[in-house]
Amino acid sequence: MRERGWKADETPNEELDVHGDPPFSRTPGYRLTPRHVQLYRRQLEGVQFNETMLGHLHIGSNITDLATAESVARAASSTAQMTIRVTAHRNSFYSYIGIAHGTFACGALSLDPLRITDGCVEFFTIDESVSDARRLVYNLNLLTTSGVTYRLHGYKRIDPSVTLSLGRT
Repeated sequence: MRERGWKADETPNEELDVHGDPPFSRTPGYRLTPRHVQLYRRQLEGVQFNETMLGHLHIGSNITDLATAESVARAASSTAQMTIRVTAHRNSFYSYIGIAHGTFACGALSLDPLRITDGCVEFFTIDESVSDARRLVYNLNLLTTSGVTYRLHGYKRIDPSVTLSLGRT
């Protein structure tokens, strides 16, 4: 920790209030967006879940086809793993939005895991490319231990083919 110039925060933890606003961690200088503050303060029904996603990451803009990019990344052993905790709250009738925290590990970006900051997940947005499909849209900022930031934008398509199958989702 000291070799990286980090300082430990020795402030004692306060007593947790189960009925109060949820606690969250943040780096010094990190400021919550107004949308995050609003979500944390809402008293609407919601859900919290953990999720781990595995895959491969191709870095570059020379390949536009998703299957080809995945094949090239797999051949280059560019494995990526993301573990997140999402706290989702109802945004409006049938619409949910969530705050995401966690880690993203990919040796092609950083030898150390990246921390997910200012993460947002939009649930059940309409997928214009396929009828009767919805998307989970992930917009995440990734922070390396050296202070470099990356932006990850991705989505999962949910359509009738994945009905009642968590594995296929």
